[in-house]
Amino acid sequence: MDFSISQYLEVRGDLTFKNDAFADTDAVIFCQCGYVRFDRMMESATDDMEKIDFSTRYKFSALRKKILTSVEKKHEYMDVGLMNKKIPELFLDAAKTERFQNVEITGFISKMENDKNPENPEQFAAMTYILDEDTVCVVYRGTDDSIRGWKEDCNLAKSEAIPSQIEARDYLSKAIDFFEGKRIFVAGHSKGGNIAMYACAFVSEERQNKIEKLYNLDGPGFSTEILNSPEMLRMKNRLVSWYPHQSIVGMLFYHYPEGYNVVKSSAALILQHDLATWRIQGKYPKKEKQLSELSNYLYRSFNEWYENLPGDEKRAQFIDAVFSILECSSKDTLSAMIGDVQVDLSSAIDGAKSKDKTFVRKSADTISNIGKIIVEGSENFIKSNIAMAKGTIELMKNEEQRKILIELMTQLLKVQANSAKELIQEKKEELNELATVESKNIQYDVMANLSDAADIAKSAVDSAVESGKNIIDGLLGRENKNA
Repeated sequence: MDFSISQYLEVRGDLTFKNDAFADTDAVIFCQCGYVRFDRMMESATDDMEKIDFSTRYKFSALRKKILTSVEKKHEYMDVGLMNKKIPELFLDAAKTERFQNVEITGFISKMENDKNPENPEQFAAMTYILDEDTVCVVYRGTDDSIRGWKEDCNLAKSEAIPSQIEARDYLSKAIDFFEGKRIFVAGHSKGGNIAMYACAFVSEERQNKIEKLYNLDGPGFSTEILNSPEMLRMKNRLVSWYPHQSIVGMLFYHYPEGYNVVKSSAALILQHDLATWRIQGKYPKKEKQLSELSNYLYRSFNEWYENLPGDEKRAQFIDAVFSILECSSKDTLSAMIGDVQVDLSSAIDGAKSKDKTFVRKSADTISNIGKIIVEGSENFIKSNIAMAKGTIELMKNEEQRKILIELMTQLLKVQANSAKELIQEKKEELNELATVESKNIQYDVMANLSDAADIAKSAVDSAVESGKNIIDGLLGRENKNA
């Protein structure tokens, strides 16, 4: 049986770290809690690496009390921008358990975008959790305001380090020196996973030897030059990487082809990047057998295109285009709408399993609307990308680069659209196994509607991809005429 993170806290929250040692699930929880705006609650929080304070500590339980009793500032404390609104609630739930209530947070630093250098912005946050007198875990926050905050991340695969990677290395050096003699764990989610890996690899070898384990949770990779460097290879046997079944972010740039883990998620596509959707089985996330074909395809095609782009300047333009497209993950896009369908379908199936005829009929109604939702989502996805396509195409200086962009956008459309089909097929198989449904006629109606939806979806997928390509071709044609 597997659980959500919140359910895990209910089931295993009574086990202290002395009774049950730190493990992978704890790394997931610490990384998720790392998105809470602790800088608004901690007087010792800083944005200056030279002013990091490891001596002042704040217990989870004390911060929980501060949030719940601060009527005027509660909204400010609970605000996580466009991140999952349940993140602060997860922290509040964790802070009342035996396992996490006495965990202390220290050394908090947060730097937002660097206005002085908009061409090379920086977003960096790190903190250290003290589990007990023997163990600490250094955590690096990922990009904390949707994919739009990934400007700096566009440079992750360059051979030279980006600002947050340097900051991460310097922070870890300070933490290791301060907590001399303790067990040191390091973890990060998303970009935080990337900079955690960089920090562990490029601290001094003496400090590196004191790191017990490193956790990378769906973080983007590196250039082959960095990934295969002696410094990075020294950490390889202590690296624990987790990627969701339909990983997208983690498939950008290169990672080690073996030894990683795939986690089951309750969501689809880019939404699987959210740690709150990861399923938990005891001390470890629930494993899937392998990455989806879509993730493997994205990994191969993205990195092949990237490697074939000569020079950092052209690569930067290419990466800008990628993140501009991924940025369109609002409620107007296909991926977000599929996420909503995922929730609706899961609810419908749970109702069917409960033998509730009302819920089963609702299941049929929900499934019969899938095709319409996918068609509308495909159209909205195309529309939402027209303005972005215009702006991005203007950046392309020659026909070769433009062809690459057209192919990239077409392939990304296919990745998202095919995931819609994959989701429908998954739910179709799940519904097909409902032997407990009392009315066979209702079950037959459900399956018939689902088959119709799958056919509509296939048609919508094909037309969405073709429409997207036609729109981009049209934009290029008009621009060429105006040249």
